[in-house]
Amino acid sequence: MTKKSTSSSPLAAEQGKGPAEDAIEKMLAPLLPRFMEWFNHAVGPEEDALDVLENTRMVLAKFGEVADAPHITALRSEDATVVMGMLEAESGDDILLVLEDFHLYLEFLTKNDLWTGTQNDFNDLDYLFGIGDEVPMLEIPEIIIPDIPRDVELGAFEAMALVQHATALLEWVDSGKPVTATGTLKLGDIAAAAACLGVSARGAGLTKKSRMAEDVLPGFESLMPDAVQTGDAADEPDAVAVVRSMNEVPLLGMVWHGLVAAGLLQIRANTAAPAQRHGLGLDATEEEALDAARKLALCVLRAREESVMAKPMIGSLLWMVNKTALSLGCGNEPLPIDMLALESGAESEAEPTFEEVLTKTALEQFQELEKLGFVELDTHVRVPEHLWVAVKTVFSDDPDQEPEYAQKPANAKKAYELKVMIQHTSPPVWRRLRVPAGIALDEFHDLIQAAFDWDNSHLHLFRKPGKDGTTYSNDYVESAPWEKAHIHESTVLLAQVLQHEKEVLFYDYDFGDNWQHRITLEKILETQDAGKLPSCTGGRGMAPLDDTGGPWGWADKIEASNDPEHPDYEWLRGWFGLEDGHELDPKAFEKDMVNAVLEKFR
Repeated sequence: MTKKSTSSSPLAAEQGKGPAEDAIEKMLAPLLPRFMEWFNHAVGPEEDALDVLENTRMVLAKFGEVADAPHITALRSEDATVVMGMLEAESGDDILLVLEDFHLYLEFLTKNDLWTGTQNDFNDLDYLFGIGDEVPMLEIPEIIIPDIPRDVELGAFEAMALVQHATALLEWVDSGKPVTATGTLKLGDIAAAAACLGVSARGAGLTKKSRMAEDVLPGFESLMPDAVQTGDAADEPDAVAVVRSMNEVPLLGMVWHGLVAAGLLQIRANTAAPAQRHGLGLDATEEEALDAARKLALCVLRAREESVMAKPMIGSLLWMVNKTALSLGCGNEPLPIDMLALESGAESEAEPTFEEVLTKTALEQFQELEKLGFVELDTHVRVPEHLWVAVKTVFSDDPDQEPEYAQKPANAKKAYELKVMIQHTSPPVWRRLRVPAGIALDEFHDLIQAAFDWDNSHLHLFRKPGKDGTTYSNDYVESAPWEKAHIHESTVLLAQVLQHEKEVLFYDYDFGDNWQHRITLEKILETQDAGKLPSCTGGRGMAPLDDTGGPWGWADKIEASNDPEHPDYEWLRGWFGLEDGHELDPKAFEKDMVNAVLEKFR
């Protein structure tokens, strides 16, 4: 069943009633009691039904604008594609809620045998408006930018087809090439420019073969058209694209405009020339090359997503598919390709359905990205780590957001002195630890386990204070549907989550026994002044044992093991391995024993 709406659409609230809506209201009125009854029984409370009806009325009114006399139980799929375009133009991101709510109305019609149109029309409508319930509704976690060594990041960029194509194109442009008033290459230069990118194409209507061939870069001659004649493209070899504009060669247009947007290629006085010290030449420094590659990737991806959004009728849905797949691809849980329905359908002479059009277009979009090196397509959609900043920036809610490349926190090379206390223990149990501030949280987890002699047999997570504090964990811990997704602890440094003295972080271990550790940053030290790292400089209290029932269960067991009158006395002493005359001392603490365990982490 379709997921119910939880809030009314701002778009519906902004629409004023017109003749189309008045007509729709008259047709809808007889169905309302039955709709309310069905909704209350099958979906949710009445107040949610009213929200759904607001969007339903608005969508039906759009059908009324497209068709002269639509019947609200026999809508046509051919009208629906036009309606979708209208909805996209007016609603933007709110379209997902609109789709979801109207899909509920369609579900109501079919569940109650009220649909009077054709089955084919219903199938197309069901897919068109039901798409909002699929990929776009997946929760998209925050993209955490990894800390990549600069030489590794530059090497990854230099291996990208995009950067290689751009470098070849800048080399070909050399001291300058003439361009049109719109900043695109003239027809006579298209063949040589396309050849730089491994594409065979030529401008339409050209006759001077020698002029086209003389400028091609060495090694790319085989990609030049063998015969250049006037007339139809039918006279060309099959592999040669005959175009009337550079933009009709998608790869060439994408790389060219990306270079211009990134400031690496400059257009002046109808001439295009590489910018001075553009960063993609052999004389570039590592800093210049990395900066140029970052800018290029960002500009190309941003321009591509803008072109996706502009596609008629399916642009918003395609954009949401891209946002979902690419964002999830920047993490440990990439989206399976089969969730995107990217398998090509069988060839058919019949008019393609909306689903087939969306499927085919989505497949082409991701294949284009793969060719340029933006994604890796196997069983999942994965984004290489050096491109995560570009993805995060392009899909940010703030269109003016500047890219934020990962940098080592200021304290990453320092040492932290931390007090780690197990909460609700009496007598209190705590350890004062000195650790490198630049360790990842998964490494810090190992240190806490060792310092308290836990056996690491249960789930754990780190969390920032507050009801909605960010949480960090590993692959074994799943966030609840109502929670923000956990950030993987291996991608975050301790110095990123604790930056100032007296800041607090919590570490929860064993969600059944619920051992809560309060971690307080007491001192920030220079590494040379901190001594051996990691180390324990103080503490109090015997470390509890696993599976003893949490702080209160542990206290009860200690008391029972020291009380001969307690019914579990003998059993607990055996479980604790206590010999006659020995008792558990909950205040016992030996710093040297903790440091002996921490020795293996140095």
